[in-house]
Amino acid sequence: MTIDFASDVPDSRARRVWRVHSGCSKTLKWGDMADHLPEVIREAIEIRAWESIVPRKTGKPFPSLLAWLTHHAPDGLQSTPERVEHFIAKDPEVLAMWRKETTGKAGNPNFGNAIHNNIMNSKSQQGTSKAYTVERLSREAPALFRAVCDGEMSANAAAIQAGIRKKPRRGLAAIKKDILALSDRDRGALVAWIKSEKIR
Repeated sequence: MTIDFASDVPDSRARRVWRVHSGCSKTLKWGDMADHLPEVIREAIEIRAWESIVPRKTGKPFPSLLAWLTHHAPDGLQSTPERVEHFIAKDPEVLAMWRKETTGKAGNPNFGNAIHNNIMNSKSQQGTSKAYTVERLSREAPALFRAVCDGEMSANAAAIQAGIRKKPRRGLAAIKKDILALSDRDRGALVAWIKSEKIR
C-alpha cells in the first residue's frame, strides 16, 4: 500500500501520517489491533493527517476527515463513520473529538462538500448517537463529561443529569412486570391506593 504526500510535507510528518494511515486502514478493513484505534484516531485528528495525503485522482489533499475516510483505498480508508464509531465507542474523549471534526465544529471551512452532505443522513450523525451525546457534554457540561471519561457514569446518565436528554418514561410492560413482582400484601395495598385515588 502506497500513498502520495503533499510536496511541502516534511519527512518526519510524512512518516507519522503514514503510520496513522496504515494503522487506521488495517483496523477498519480487517479489525486488526482494534483496541489501538482510538489512540490512532486521536493522533489523526490532532495532526490533521488527511491534509497531508494527496489522492491520485484529484491531485489535492483531502479537504476533510470524512473525505479521507470514505475515499477508496489505498489513498483513502474506504470505510464509514459507523464503523469508526463502533471501534472508538468506549473512549468518550476520542468520540467527542471525532464528532466535532466530522460535524464541521472544528473549524473546517471545506466541510460543506458533497461527501459531508451525503453522510449527514447517516445514523452516526443523529442526535441520539453516543458521539453526539459526548460531544455536547464536552461543550455544555465539562464536569459531567469528565465523569463519563473517568468511567464514573454513563453518557446517557450524564446527558439526563445535564438536561440534554429527558429521562425516558417507563412503558406499560415494565410497570406490569413490577406489579407482578410485588407481594400479595403490597399488591393489595396498591389496589387500595388506586381505588382511594379514584384513578381511572
